[in-house]
Amino acid sequence: MVRACLLFMMMALGCSAFAGPFESCLNQVKKTDHRLARVESIQSCFEKNKDLISDDACFAAIKKIQTHEKSIELSEKLNSICFYDVSRFKTVDACLQKTAIFQIANNHDEALFDCYRQFQADIQQKECLKISSMMKYPAKKEYLQNHCYENAAQ
Repeated sequence: MVRACLLFMMMALGCSAFAGPFESCLNQVKKTDHRLARVESIQSCFEKNKDLISDDACFAAIKKIQTHEKSIELSEKLNSICFYDVSRFKTVDACLQKTAIFQIANNHDEALFDCYRQFQADIQQKECLKISSMMKYPAKKEYLQNHCYENAAQ
């Protein structure tokens, strides 16, 4: 009975009383009327709490925010925080999959380069060429392809 009452109270309060610092910060931002101030506050919440949240929580928060804030620029900034500062990829494939979150070609290609850098000791030429083929910009694709061929020759 006590559990049922607690559960009801949590649902009624929107869990804000029981939320962690990240959720509390984002809940405070909702009260901000001015769009630019709200966007800066959202980004600040992510920056301040990046060491406290998991990558799943980070990316899930972005999805929630995207329903209210229709800003590709904000999404890209938040995705960068989650991708570079929060996520700890265990495999190159996990890293490569996450690069799809970036909508801006330059950000996408930089994330691919980062995946390559993180796992270059484990990457064979075939996988290196696969990563280069995922690049959006032809010059970056060519640069990584040349790097793949040069390193295979050594």
